Amino acid sequence: LGNVKINQDVAKTLSILNPLILNEHTAHENEHSVETQLPWLQFASRDKLTDLTFVPLSINLTTSKEITKLAETLNTLTTKHNITIIATHNIEDKATIQYIKSLDAEALKNYKLRRNKDIRNLAPMLTLMELAKLQNKSAQIIDYQASAKKEDKNYYACIKFK
Repeated sequence: LGNVKINQDVAKTLSILNPLILNEHTAHENEHSVETQLPWLQFASRDKLTDLTFVPLSINLTTSKEITKLAETLNTLTTKHNITIIATHNIEDKATIQYIKSLDAEALKNYKLRRNKDIRNLAPMLTLMELAKLQNKSAQIIDYQASAKKEDKNYYACIKFK
């Protein structure tokens, strides 16, 4: 489908609005989420493919304060630019979906901790949940599927905040 350009203006604005956002290309060297999202974005934007740009963010925030600050930064950005934000997260069960729908980031984090799950990969979803609250949006489940494996299933969900 071709290359997609990074929107340098939006990337620069992000780093100006929030000092936690660094222009660090090596942050994406071992990350595959962008590789799975770009073909979908290209397909969804096929009528305007030459206009398609993106800004990849690898989020490694650990505190609620940092996550809230990033959500506020993204909120400011979305008022100035027509952007779509995509977050990836491993959905392990239906309870996780219910926590996401409730937009209760702390409850989701506590749920994962009670189940002895690593919460470092939660930051993108927690940020999106906080952004949805700032914008008075709700979570809508578009699709939810389990992998074909019977043992050690993986779950996938498409959730839209509108």
